[in-house]
Amino acid sequence: MKKRLFSMIILSAIFFSFSCKTSQERLMIEKDLAYFEAIFTNGYVLYDELKKVGEIDFSTENFMKVYEKEVRRGKRKKFNDVYINDVNQRALQASIVSFLKQLNIEDSHLNVSSENYYDQIFEQKVFLTSDYYFEKIGNDYILIECPDKKLIGKKFSGDVSDLKKVIKNNMELYLFAPVSIGTRNSNTSDLFLEEKKYKVVTNVNPSIKYDNNEIIYFKATEKSLYIRAKNFKIIENSNQHKEFLNLAQEIEDKKKENIIIDLRGNIGGYPAYPRRLLASLFELPYENLLDFFNYAEWGKIRLNSPIIAEQIYKSAVEQNRSKKEINEDKQSYETALKENKRYYTGFEKVCLKELPKYEEYFSEVPNCTSRIILLTDKNTYSAAETMLFDLYMLTSNILIVGENTGGCSTYSDMLTYTLPNSKVQINLTTVSRKNTAPIKFTESWKGESYGFFPDYWVVSGNMLKTLNYLTGDNELNKIFFE
Repeated sequence: MKKRLFSMIILSAIFFSFSCKTSQERLMIEKDLAYFEAIFTNGYVLYDELKKVGEIDFSTENFMKVYEKEVRRGKRKKFNDVYINDVNQRALQASIVSFLKQLNIEDSHLNVSSENYYDQIFEQKVFLTSDYYFEKIGNDYILIECPDKKLIGKKFSGDVSDLKKVIKNNMELYLFAPVSIGTRNSNTSDLFLEEKKYKVVTNVNPSIKYDNNEIIYFKATEKSLYIRAKNFKIIENSNQHKEFLNLAQEIEDKKKENIIIDLRGNIGGYPAYPRRLLASLFELPYENLLDFFNYAEWGKIRLNSPIIAEQIYKSAVEQNRSKKEINEDKQSYETALKENKRYYTGFEKVCLKELPKYEEYFSEVPNCTSRIILLTDKNTYSAAETMLFDLYMLTSNILIVGENTGGCSTYSDMLTYTLPNSKVQINLTTVSRKNTAPIKFTESWKGESYGFFPDYWVVSGNMLKTLNYLTGDNELNKIFFE
């Protein structure tokens, strides 16, 4: 009897201990989810649009089902799951990702991350390469090079958008290269030749790696100016900020027949920096240029709310920005707290019927006769893409060379929020450019997650040969590397 009673006491203690942990865990999760709901409803520019589609259910039970399933999966797969403040970080992140994916949000900035995991909600479309090259003869595309020699001479009968213009052997050819969700380095795609389907291997171009630590630098040959911009994430009033302004000024006197701007791997940052670069290249007053771009962005809306104002103020303090800016952001936050509402501001909520022409609005004419060649890849994002939009409004003498960009420009001004207990981070955008002229009328822009499509696509290792063909500059190998 005593043995049985002792066993019951032990079991009760274990159950009580487990219950305490579970109830504590649930309490922490509920607090995180309440904060998530607050930031999503008050700090996300697309929330009102999503509400129009249908009611959004933030009930804890829906999240908990996914959370508990993920906890069990972690134990089954023997994941090294991290618990922070009694919350399984990976499992909670997975439940939030599941919730967001069900909303079908077409916003490439939207992501959820933590110390060990990163989840993109709207998946990027990437350029898949192959070894199947076609020559255009009349209106037909004839296969002239591929691993299977028996297929050479056959006519392409698939979707022509799967053929991308490339330079190979100093010829303009067309590569079978569909754009798809590139979840693996190696994929299989359907190639149609004379109405017959063939399975062929397609690959994701490897990302380029740069060893140079400089954010921006330039080199020149007699015919070409090469500008490499790694990113535009420059903190105002920093040494990098001053160096960038000096370099942008210096570039004004270095213009050549070809200006090659390398944006591969440029994940973006602040649009003010590429615009300063453009002001130098086109010899235009920076403030006038900003006015023009602002005019072009009629239709842009910015979301304001106390939760956004707080994040902006915190960011200004963390970045050690000027006292004037910090005080302005603090006043904005205090005003938002008093008003305590969510509202839109910014430009007119109407869209221009076409891209504006600079000369129709300003007395200065852009002074840049050079041909501008922009190098892009799947890691060209956000503010780097904004630079392409801006260039299309200044000149038509542009070529995009490389891969399609990341497709991250319809929404912008991303703010990062950290859930208090699990420390999972949510990135939410506060600006929508969905109804602006650049988004609607720039032909090379194919939409969120597709990005800008190049005029000439480039397979890894073939960039220099492509540039030699396009520029006629055989000195590029002295200043440029793949």
